[in-house]
Amino acid sequence: MEKVIKRQKRTKTEFERTITNYKKDSKTRKTKIYLQNKLEELSQMWGNFEENHRKIEEAEEDEDTEKYLESDIYSIVKDLRLEQKVVLEEALAEINKAKEKELEVQRVQSHEITLPPITIPKFGGDYKEWMPFKDIFTTLIHENERLSKVQKLHYLKLNLYGEAETLLKQYTVTEANYEAAWQILQDRYCNKRILIKTQLKNLFS
Repeated sequence: MEKVIKRQKRTKTEFERTITNYKKDSKTRKTKIYLQNKLEELSQMWGNFEENHRKIEEAEEDEDTEKYLESDIYSIVKDLRLEQKVVLEEALAEINKAKEKELEVQRVQSHEITLPPITIPKFGGDYKEWMPFKDIFTTLIHENERLSKVQKLHYLKLNLYGEAETLLKQYTVTEANYEAAWQILQDRYCNKRILIKTQLKNLFS
């Protein structure tokens, strides 16, 4: 029984080392496969430990077996195994939960309607074209926080022609020029009197 008892003590050390090593491992290593393998190893270690413990209990009692049973290694290893099992299963559950959430997002996205992209209309200085241009440009570009002012001014000048383009000819595409360029267009074309007059003309023409 001496060899079996020594094996039990080594197994206790292995369980302690398993817990320590798991805590040291980086999060990137703790994948689903890694956790499943660890649980399988844990199960095998515990199965071997229980089998050896039964052999010791059934053997004739001597000084070594008496010391082994008094030390209650079985309860210690049982607690270590339970602690590690809970940690691994919780980590595995978290991975499964994250994967389910990812799949749900993919399912929702797959059922979303893909709309055609909105094109910004070109504006050349015609008052009747100002409001459609202004509304679409404001929504897609001006209020888009992901775009820098350089990008906004680039898109603004890109969609102008004729008189409107001439108004901004002196403004190079820089961060500082965007607000001033946009304001010039608004000052010129956001003329309520002219806009109303243009709309009335369109209605009765």
